Amino acid sequence: MAFIRDTKRGKNVTLNLEHLIEAGTAKNIVVQFPDAPEENPEDDMYKYKRWWIHYTPADEIAGPFKGATIRVEFSLRKRDGCGAWPNTPPVMKVLDPIWHPNVQTGSGSICHPYAYPEGGAHANGIFTCKHTLQDIIPTVLLLFTEEGIQTGTDDPLNVEAGAEVVNDYAKYCKKASTMAFEHCMDRTAEIPMHQRPIVEAEE
Repeated sequence: MAFIRDTKRGKNVTLNLEHLIEAGTAKNIVVQFPDAPEENPEDDMYKYKRWWIHYTPADEIAGPFKGATIRVEFSLRKRDGCGAWPNTPPVMKVLDPIWHPNVQTGSGSICHPYAYPEGGAHANGIFTCKHTLQDIIPTVLLLFTEEGIQTGTDDPLNVEAGAEVVNDYAKYCKKASTMAFEHCMDRTAEIPMHQRPIVEAEE
């Protein structure tokens, strides 16, 4: 489960990702708790182990993902493959088809240094138990920007996309943009209210 160290303190836990908009790396960002029950969902949001982040990159840095809202799942559940948070990294994947060197076609699995333990089988792994969701999520979301696209070409999960980025970036952008337009639309209006973080009014 998420711990107080991972999130903004308070009964109604939040990842407090709004700073990404202020920093100019997000046009819009919405957190969804897909496992929250309709009855008393705010009772204890610390117990929820899956987070769906609806991320719309800022137009200036989005590249072929301009106007797309990319849904990324971060799961701390053992059934999804997370061994023992916070000692093992969260499992992360994109929920809709996307064309990206760091995203595996079909499964949506994400390749990122935070997806792998430091000193593990993947040489680029940097995750340790000291890292929090607040550290991990904003960094992973930056994959879905023009600069982030360039980071996955050395050892890509999607070899074809990686080759296109290196050899024919215009071709890559055309395919990535087309897929994003078809699959990565803004679904935030469809999120049930009980699956949204509770925002308490400031006094």
